Amino acid sequence: MKPFSTLFRGIQLLYTVLTIAGCVALCFLGVWQLRRHGERQVLNATIVAGMARAPLPLRVAPANPEPLAYQPVLVRGRYDGANQVLLRNREFRGITGFHVLTPLVLADGKAVLIDRGWLPQNATTDGQLAAFAPPVGEVTVAGVVRVPILTSGPAEPPLAAGTSRRVAWFRADTTAIGAQSGHTLWPLVIQIQPQPGTPEQLPQPAVIEELGIGSHLGYALQWFAFAGILAAGYALVVLRTPAPALPARRSS
Repeated sequence: MKPFSTLFRGIQLLYTVLTIAGCVALCFLGVWQLRRHGERQVLNATIVAGMARAPLPLRVAPANPEPLAYQPVLVRGRYDGANQVLLRNREFRGITGFHVLTPLVLADGKAVLIDRGWLPQNATTDGQLAAFAPPVGEVTVAGVVRVPILTSGPAEPPLAAGTSRRVAWFRADTTAIGAQSGHTLWPLVIQIQPQPGTPEQLPQPAVIEELGIGSHLGYALQWFAFAGILAAGYALVVLRTPAPALPARRSS
């Protein structure tokens, strides 16, 4: 076995520093995954608490929509099918498609985006959206409040030449979609939920994300295990490497 002091000399110093840096980096990744696991638990608790509340009739836009996240609500108005848009990259049963967002014009003239559900990609070209027109006349919509997250995901691509209207969006940007449609939109989306006993049809109402814990905890344990393996492997190599022989003394 090498003396401890030799771990910080010559080429062995480089190996020691790289091993320590590797262990620190792997532990950092493990801590990050633990943080993500905690965030998922908080989100699950927020969804459960929000959806357990009684439906709340909404007639005016809330000044701050955050406290209403996942709150069941009721709104009444008329759909503006001419200005409905799509949300990209939405999955249903493992198939990627879109969600249909349709403005619902309220009694005061303002509007709120209603997430009416999922459509497959091959059914949602601009010309085919008319086939999925919303109900006509005044309706009462029951759904769950979703607060759009606008700080993540890809940027919206530039509009094609000669095009003045964007049909497919990566995010439910109520300000930009409202400017395009001519409506003053509430800063939230109301997502219709599937009702028991209702036959499936397109657009298919999309259930709020499932309350699983995800894989973050497993990833955290994996990164910590890699750090332990790296440290143990380095220690084993050091222990099995014989110490350098001391130079023999000359006899006088």
